[in-house]
Amino acid sequence: MKYLITKKRILLVGVDPDGRLALTQDGVNPIPNAGLLITQLGGVEKLLARCVDSDLNLEEFRHETAKRRAERLAEKREDDRAEREEQLRRLKRAFYEMLGRTGNPSTEHNIAVILAYLNTMNWGVWPPLPSLDVSYSVNQYDVGRGRTATAMKLYDGRKFCLGGGPRDLMKYDRLRCPDLSDEA
Repeated sequence: MKYLITKKRILLVGVDPDGRLALTQDGVNPIPNAGLLITQLGGVEKLLARCVDSDLNLEEFRHETAKRRAERLAEKREDDRAEREEQLRRLKRAFYEMLGRTGNPSTEHNIAVILAYLNTMNWGVWPPLPSLDVSYSVNQYDVGRGRTATAMKLYDGRKFCLGGGPRDLMKYDRLRCPDLSDEA
């Protein structure tokens, strides 16, 4: 049996002896607008190229496909979690390296490291802040929707923020989390 896996459903694909396709969701009733689906997928040949051959019946195939999707999703979540932990580890290392020095330059990269690390925790548990060549103050805001934004005002007049949404803290220059992947 041939199966076509789309984002929302799994279809059983049958080919008649005269070459006509039969697309069904339950193995009996054809789906509405099958011609439109065939056209959107690029024609009969491309549709057949996307099909998967299997000896399982429709319900078993759906169950196996759902199980594989769940496994891939779990693997992706684990990879994403490991990547976030690695990024946090790098941020923490860069932050504490700055903490060990005095008079760090107030570059956007250094400011982004400070803001990104502080944005990962509640302001009540912030560690001592590293010194920069310009005095500054840092605040954290609950901007709603489960988001926080961390903002820095330098006493030379510059204002930066990291986190929150695009319409939060609009008077501040937005920074992104710094890329620390090249620092080993």
